[in-house]
Amino acid sequence: MAEPETQRRGDSADEKLYTLSEISQKTNISMPTLQRYKKMYQDRIPSVGQGRKQRYPDSALPVFDE
Repeated sequence: MAEPETQRRGDSADEKLYTLSEISQKTNISMPTLQRYKKMYQDRIPSVGQGRKQRYPDSALPVFDE
């Protein structure tokens, strides 16, 4: 019925994927700011999925921090 939200199986099964909420907690960047960064820099931020199912690998954290 429900599939795991934070990790998908596939080529990068060992890599943890994060929601924007989890990235907010890890980086101490507010959600509105993360959402703005996501729109402004979507071509630079690695992600998996679309819309509400969009998740971000560890490699996206430094991009959000910039």
